Amino acid sequence: MLNTPVPGTKVFKLQVVNPADTDGDGIDNGVDNCRQVANADQADTDLDALGNACDPSPALTTADQDGDGFLNVNDNCQTTANATQAQSENRTPKPFGVPPYTDGIGDACDPNPTQIDDAREQSIQTLSDPVCVTGTGVTDADSDGWCTDGVNATVGVGAGPSGMAANRRSDKVYITNVEADSVSVINGATNAVSATIGVGDQPAGVDVNAITNRVYVSNFGSNSLSVVDGSNDMVLTTIPVGTAPRGVAVDATTNRIYVANRDSNNISVINGRQLR
Repeated sequence: MLNTPVPGTKVFKLQVVNPADTDGDGIDNGVDNCRQVANADQADTDLDALGNACDPSPALTTADQDGDGFLNVNDNCQTTANATQAQSENRTPKPFGVPPYTDGIGDACDPNPTQIDDAREQSIQTLSDPVCVTGTGVTDADSDGWCTDGVNATVGVGAGPSGMAANRRSDKVYITNVEADSVSVINGATNAVSATIGVGDQPAGVDVNAITNRVYVSNFGSNSLSVVDGSNDMVLTTIPVGTAPRGVAVDATTNRIYVANRDSNNISVINGRQLR
């Protein structure tokens, strides 16, 4: 139990619920392309957001496999039609103070619709920074609402780091280096650079499609978009876009990439399915 805070100190308690992994393949249900069939490799030949291990037709692209109006990437029963998307875990009483949460699997395909199906032990943790607790109270020296905070690591990258995007499936972070014409790849588990990718001139923006494991980099100085294969961190192709492209945004549901071209005052829209 925390000591009585010193006057003016703000104290927050954060309650964390471990995300469910029903099939025990190490991939959280929220991003698993087969939530009830173990497939650690997440292979998806037809890129329809339904993994080969649970896809009735793994070589045929079907964005809404069960035809219930919900695309595979958002459907909580990807191969069983359930237009209501009902999840009874939402309505199951929880202990006081515990927020509602689910396993991401709809009632129509969930053998235990009122229970969180998880191969791992479920736990709810109340976390606090241990250095906050002292003999005189809780310390918040800079009055920012956190106890004792600071930099956990410093990672050297290329010259002129600019854009940044993370792929939580692969636990990689991509940094564009404007002055080095490269992208640094950081391993999120080790906070170390695992690769440096040469791209176009003055790379500025970057975004990731975690479903297809593709990384898109806008090259401000060469009016192009580099497409990187996240599985090996190599450039697959380079696409001409408008003049002075900066921002990049990916819609993972539709597999569309949007590039903002500063000097030509337009947006380039790219169909990711045509970039296999």
